[in-house]
Amino acid sequence: MAKKKFLNKTGISDIIQKAKEQEKSNDAQIKDNIVILDELEKLIFPLSDEEFQQLEENILAEGCREPLVLWKSEEDKFVLVDGHNRYKICKKNSVDFKILVKDFADMEAAKDWMINNQLGRRNVTEETKSWLRGLQYKREKKKQGWQSGIATKTEETATETANPKRTVQILAEQHNVSSSTIQRDEKFVDAVDALVGDDADLKKKILNKEIKIPKTQLIKLAEADSAGVAKIGKALKKGSSWKDAVGGEKATSNSNTEDSKVLKLKSSIFSSVEKAISEKDEKALAQSIKSLEQLRKVLFSK
Repeated sequence: MAKKKFLNKTGISDIIQKAKEQEKSNDAQIKDNIVILDELEKLIFPLSDEEFQQLEENILAEGCREPLVLWKSEEDKFVLVDGHNRYKICKKNSVDFKILVKDFADMEAAKDWMINNQLGRRNVTEETKSWLRGLQYKREKKKQGWQSGIATKTEETATETANPKRTVQILAEQHNVSSSTIQRDEKFVDAVDALVGDDADLKKKILNKEIKIPKTQLIKLAEADSAGVAKIGKALKKGSSWKDAVGGEKATSNSNTEDSKVLKLKSSIFSSVEKAISEKDEKALAQSIKSLEQLRKVLFSK
């Protein structure tokens, strides 16, 4: 009978050591080829300047304790899905870090994980939580075939058959808030987007409460006039307070409204007078007098 050969302790140690060296080599190669995608980075809740500085001091003193989470995409790219702030600090200061590679079905699955992960953190402002919940609600509705927040009867019936609870109820229970809160959160997302446009820095300051804004007022303004809200956002970016920015926009809006009324009354007066003269229409003359009185109020009643 042939004798079985067994590895001695030294042989086993050599295998383990080589495996560790191979793993370390693979990790180093991955770390040198990490990909950051803008559409994913936008989902990371922003840190204030003070919070970023504190995180940097902690990493320099204690190292990067939490691993950076990566996703190996279909293109075999290692995409960063969690740890963007830590990654910036580590690269800037040549600090080593651990990595954790997760599997996601696709980009949308990676985004869902990121949103849920952000909502699970404790040091998140209420504004950021509201924005993330609203974004989650919009994404879930989109998956179910909703268009502009309204489903067709067929789609709605199919959804209710598959799941007796509405999406808004499920999310409300998940986050321990009311259904109406989730619906307001959705409006908050649209309002913030109208306010900041593509300005990520302004969004960061708003969600971090560096710029304090009344959420309910912002939502109402955005629903009434999204273009006007965009102008308010530009004023905020230049350093105006919310009160001053809104006041300036209201003044402009009021001025435009008055100009529009004047033009309409002017047109009405001329057309009524012309009709009264050409057709000898007494009612048209009375209408012109009425329009003149309205014009007087617009121009001189301040």
